[in-house]
Amino acid sequence: ELFSVPVGNTVPIKARRFSKPVTPEEIDRWKQHVVHKIRECRLPNESTGKGMARGLFICISAFYYAARSAQLPERILSHREVEAALTQALDNVDREDQKTVANLCNTLTYITTVCDPEESFFLFKRNWNYEGRDYTATWALGWWLDSGDMVG
Repeated sequence: ELFSVPVGNTVPIKARRFSKPVTPEEIDRWKQHVVHKIRECRLPNESTGKGMARGLFICISAFYYAARSAQLPERILSHREVEAALTQALDNVDREDQKTVANLCNTLTYITTVCDPEESFFLFKRNWNYEGRDYTATWALGWWLDSGDMVG
């Protein structure tokens, strides 16, 4: 399945929800907003009665950049590894870098709200090589898969 929530990494900047530097209160309010949007979009989570999402998640685009700022390697990682690294990165991020703060908030909140902590695994990868050709997976891949009814 393809999951998408309308809370991109520039939304809190354009909507002036973040100051420079971003305050802890703004981070908390943004996380609450992301949870609200997740529930509004009816993604799997404890509040929907559907249970949390399980499986292997291939994370591209903003999630990839959040993982990169958390120095996560490009290999399959457990929920606990990802949550710990993203939490630490958010605690230590330069609060002047609003886009990175937003990426970390969005990714961490999505993973902890939607994905089962025991049965979720993640691969953060943007660049792929197949039969000697290089490919880059961007947000447009998700849009194409969704619009072409390729998933779900």
